[in-house]
Amino acid sequence: MSPSDQDGDRLEVTISAREIYDQVTGARHDLHDMRQDLEAVIHTQEAQGNRVDRLERWMAALPLTVLGTLGALYLAATKGA
Repeated sequence: MSPSDQDGDRLEVTISAREIYDQVTGARHDLHDMRQDLEAVIHTQEAQGNRVDRLERWMAALPLTVLGTLGALYLAATKGA
């Protein structure tokens, strides 16, 4: 039995090829926008990762620099005494 409205007429929905095309095109544009957003996020994360790597290298070198400076100061103090 077909769905019908209050008058007993059949309820019908017609979807045209143009409406389907418009929806597919809209979905395509949405996917394109999401891809651009994803690429921007990936680029930002890569840049942030590079900054963290540089900071970690600097922080790893800092104790060695401090020890080297303290050693040089100690040697200069002992030779001058």
